[in-house]
Amino acid sequence: MPLDYDKLIKTRFESRQAYTRKDTILYALGVGCGQQDHVDLNEIKYVYERDLVALPTLAVTLAAGTMLLADPEFGVNHRMLLHGEQALLSHKPLPVEGIVVSHTTVDDIYDKGASKGAMMYMTRKLYDEASGDLLVTMGTVTFLRSDDGFDGKRTKVLCGDDPARFRRLDLRFTSPVYPGEPLRLDIWNIAPGDASFRLIASDRDVVVEDFGRFEYQSS
Repeated sequence: MPLDYDKLIKTRFESRQAYTRKDTILYALGVGCGQQDHVDLNEIKYVYERDLVALPTLAVTLAAGTMLLADPEFGVNHRMLLHGEQALLSHKPLPVEGIVVSHTTVDDIYDKGASKGAMMYMTRKLYDEASGDLLVTMGTVTFLRSDDGFDGKRTKVLCGDDPARFRRLDLRFTSPVYPGEPLRLDIWNIAPGDASFRLIASDRDVVVEDFGRFEYQSS
């Protein structure tokens, strides 16, 4: 069964998770906080119950759902997925404990061509269930290594081909581009009207433009 582009684009994934101060501490310990200098106050705050602070990156692990794309109705070979890129935009500090709810949408899927797989761009928003506050917006790029050939579009267009929606463009040139060589543009959404990107010389696997940021009027 081929990948069902329309169903994935229309689906809104939701997940909910309760977590405790112990979970917050275990995450911090797992990434190395407080292990080299046990009296460093800059690190102790992440692993000691008194005046505990949550690491912002804890959000990536919260209410992520379990294999959202494993449902056969989507036609995705979930055993061949590769997590390619991750972006995180913090709106408010994470509570050290509580219940969070995430809403995940598929922004777009780009067919890279026969035997080249596809790129899926997703946005996940994490909310505090008690207050309803938006805590974090996350962008994810997933490489679907065996899901090409679904007749998906191959052009990355954020403004619907409308120049009037263009607001701002920033980037860094990191390597020369040779005439005629194929280029791949990787884009991931950070928030409505705000995207990051990089340009890769695909044959050489060299990043030629990096740290790209694009702001536009969202529809």
